[in-house]
Amino acid sequence: MKVIIAGAGDVGFHLAKLLAYEEHEISIIDLAEDKLNYASKHLDVITIKGSSTSFEVLEQANVNKADLFIAVTQSEETNISTAIIAKHLGAKKTIARVQNMEFLFRKDKLNLYDLGIDEIISPESLAAREIKRLLREVAITDSFDFDNGKLSLIGVNIDEGSEFDGKTLVEASRMLDKHVFNTVAILRNNKTIIPHGYTKYQANDHAYFVALPEGVEKIISMASKEKRHELKRVMVLGGSKVGIHAARRLSKR
Repeated sequence: MKVIIAGAGDVGFHLAKLLAYEEHEISIIDLAEDKLNYASKHLDVITIKGSSTSFEVLEQANVNKADLFIAVTQSEETNISTAIIAKHLGAKKTIARVQNMEFLFRKDKLNLYDLGIDEIISPESLAAREIKRLLREVAITDSFDFDNGKLSLIGVNIDEGSEFDGKTLVEASRMLDKHVFNTVAILRNNKTIIPHGYTKYQANDHAYFVALPEGVEKIISMASKEKRHELKRVMVLGGSKVGIHAARRLSKR
């Protein structure tokens, strides 16, 4: 896959490092020669010096052949402009980093998706989402969301005496009104088990589930011996963008 990253700062470098491990073709655009030199010295990437909003620079990077274009410079305006231009020049998918959370919540005024930006990422939004997840899912050791949270992969420890303990997968599913999760793997004594319907959960197992949103809470309650106390009141100290965004997310619970 051909990936172009606009911005060779910490975020851009880290993204390039992760994608390079997967053997993608990576190009990085930036005005700072020292950052580009550092990236080319430590990563297997192509570096291009210039403004990512320049048609000439983007064409030099073969943006028309890009499967993914990611704009993560320090300038929100540059990221938005670059992603829009890249899309119109032929990039298949574009992602822009923004700081202004109005772009996320005021789509009635301006929807960046309509302008050609496929995904918007906000550091503050991601931090707030993680805060909400930690508050809601204190019993979960691993959590990965897909399709904006419509489906989750989670890992939990099975407590001794919990509803899961000693039951087969079939027995556990019969305790539910509807099918809201699947057990995909069980880690037991450092060995991974791919379960079938008559595999039994055991105390101290570490089980992995694919679940719908309503299945996450059910998994937590069935895996825990002690009844989990639901958070009723939360105090957020700090009126930063992260604090405001976290409060907005928590108020929707």
